[in-house]
Amino acid sequence: DNTISFATSGNNASDTTVDENGGTATVTVETENAPSEAITLSVSVDSNSTATSADYRLSSTTLTIPANSTSGSITITGIDDSGNDFNETIILTITGTGLPTGWAIDTDNNAHTITITDDDGPTIRLAGASASAAPATSAARGSTLMFTLVASETHTAGIGVQVAFTTGTNCDMNTTAQNISFSDSGAQSRNEVITMGETTHTFGVILNMNGTHPSYCIILSDPGESFANRVPDGWNLTTTRHEITIASGS
Repeated sequence: DNTISFATSGNNASDTTVDENGGTATVTVETENAPSEAITLSVSVDSNSTATSADYRLSSTTLTIPANSTSGSITITGIDDSGNDFNETIILTITGTGLPTGWAIDTDNNAHTITITDDDGPTIRLAGASASAAPATSAARGSTLMFTLVASETHTAGIGVQVAFTTGTNCDMNTTAQNISFSDSGAQSRNEVITMGETTHTFGVILNMNGTHPSYCIILSDPGESFANRVPDGWNLTTTRHEITIASGS
């Protein structure tokens, strides 16, 4: 058999995970018959990968099966960061031009997925109207703003976060803000819950027209033991304070 494919079983099986913190993974291609001359393949990263080039390092963008050998390999090294990510994927594909006569790449096994496992621990952060949107930092009075709690992974129970509002530049006042509230209830504080098995929860905030403060703050915290849904043990709130400045002229 003169077809070339990613090795998925046996002693040459390609690794399927790599640790973010400098871990390495070996990816191998193989063929049943050994070629009489070296075969060089191009290795590329598919656009459907969720990892970026800042998350990993490829040892090479070419992969060679030496003459009289049945396999060749490259390595991937995870690059640590201080961010709090989901596990991310790298999808590698192989292509070859000028292959020896009678040789071909197995189109059913010309892609291989490696998962970069995040080492920063589960986290909860504040985003904008969607998980990929930045939270608003300025708005006019009377505006309704949407915010999203984003967990880095799902949990076996609901994840509760206490959301409250205060006034003051740089969130330096501990006074409840009467002119900012949840848009659906008028409350100034409540426990927002990311449903079990989900990673996001969106809520609305309204800046009342009759407010006088130049800025408001959203404060996030663990609701405490009296609540059934709270921040799980070992999880971290990466956003605890978020300031919204009132736009000039409003």
